[in-house]
Amino acid sequence: MELKQYISETLVEICEAVSDAKEKVRKSVGIAIAPGTIDSVAQSAPSLIEFDISILVSDTSSKEGKGSARIKVVAVDFQMGGSAGGSSKAESQQRIRFSVPVFFQAQFNER
Repeated sequence: MELKQYISETLVEICEAVSDAKEKVRKSVGIAIAPGTIDSVAQSAPSLIEFDISILVSDTSSKEGKGSARIKVVAVDFQMGGSAGGSSKAESQQRIRFSVPVFFQAQFNER
């Protein structure tokens, strides 16, 4: 899976799950998950979604000098191999760590 797709889908799934849980818990037991306010006091601290991802960077080039670089999220089990036919492939596995601040309690004014 491409890195961009993995990060985007992960963030969307987490945010949708939190939104769904907020509504279900509020209706069923009256508990607030990531509320916008508590006792009329605004709650605006972000939650951090932390990523620690192992990626595979591959650079493929052909006899004609054309090449492309790809960054993919690495599964636990992966294989690297080559093929005959005038192309070469260089791959390196790296790790990236970062956080994305998310305001689950945000409320937007409709325009």
